[in-house]
Amino acid sequence: MFILLLTAVISYLIGSIPTALLISKYYRNIDIRKIGSGNIGASNAGNILGKKGFAVVSFFDGIVKGTFPILTLNLLEFDLTIQVFASICVVMGHNWSIFIKLKGGRGLSTSMGTFLAFWLVPQMITIIIIAFLWGWYIRKNIAPWIMLSFVTAPIIAIVTGMQVQLQIHTFTILILIVIKRLLANNESLPRCQSIIKTFLFRLILDRDIADHDQWITKKK
Repeated sequence: MFILLLTAVISYLIGSIPTALLISKYYRNIDIRKIGSGNIGASNAGNILGKKGFAVVSFFDGIVKGTFPILTLNLLEFDLTIQVFASICVVMGHNWSIFIKLKGGRGLSTSMGTFLAFWLVPQMITIIIIAFLWGWYIRKNIAPWIMLSFVTAPIIAIVTGMQVQLQIHTFTILILIVIKRLLANNESLPRCQSIIKTFLFRLILDRDIADHDQWITKKK
């Protein structure tokens, strides 16, 4: 029990490191929470810092925070159940960081980092095809497509007969991403539209309104 608790705490603290906030402070001396969409993640970092900023934040959020801790546990021969538990704690830390009043990013890069650590090849290929090739490169609108790609992750795990722990992992990651999109760092709901419409926009488009340009230039 002590090992499980210690693993959970360390994993959560690693996930809680607000990478985008620290890097935006370092490169531009700005608070990313007050610029663009206000998201503390790779997407908003990319809008503000450019491709280099996006790449650096994605690397740290995905590989350093998502992949390395799980690989370390694997090398230390921890049980798969503990590895999965740790991966969930890492994503929770990223989404609800203790260092910034339980706010955080959407958990996408960190979740993909955990997929890489567990070598979930079918899920990673699906994300690349649906989210990046189709959503980002062709449609120029990654938000709904990356959500769809994560919806398919637990389905793929079940259909391909992956270990139960990995099925639980992919399903829990999906739930965390959905919850984070809906809560949106506890931002107030727009008064000019219905709550249902706002939640649908948040779930599908990852914003409160339909217009992307208006959203990323909104006043904080």
